[in-house]
Amino acid sequence: YIELFRCTPNLLWILFIYFTVQGLDIVISTIAFTLFTSAVMAEIVRGGLNSIPRGQFEAAQSQGFGFLPMRYIILPQTFKTIIPALFSQCTTVIKDSSYLSGINVAELMYTANVVKPAIDLSQVLMLYGLVFAMYFVLNFGISLLVRAYQRRMVAA
Repeated sequence: YIELFRCTPNLLWILFIYFTVQGLDIVISTIAFTLFTSAVMAEIVRGGLNSIPRGQFEAAQSQGFGFLPMRYIILPQTFKTIIPALFSQCTTVIKDSSYLSGINVAELMYTANVVKPAIDLSQVLMLYGLVFAMYFVLNFGISLLVRAYQRRMVAA
């Protein structure tokens, strides 16, 4: 599952589900993004778990934690390492949402394309400039949060 979705483009899955599943476009897009993003997120979590030294697992078990070391010892350490990658994936999902304009889901690019015929060329440039600014501000804001988090983790 993970390799199938990670080795193929998200747009392919959006179109595949759009043409094979009947339903509302927003439901179809949610299914496509969930399938694709969950595969990427699973790899991020797997990488985070693999970054924890085996000795941490063994130490927790030697103290009698049993199944609980995952919840109380391992996962908190894992989350510290995977937070930047998770937020990076969030920015990717935000940028990839523009693919949904191809299946007529009302998102930023689709809305800009709907408005475009009613305005002249100079306003079209301003319209796409506004869409650019919205994507940039949203993703750059997330990027700044990740950088602040990383600085705080290094200082700690």
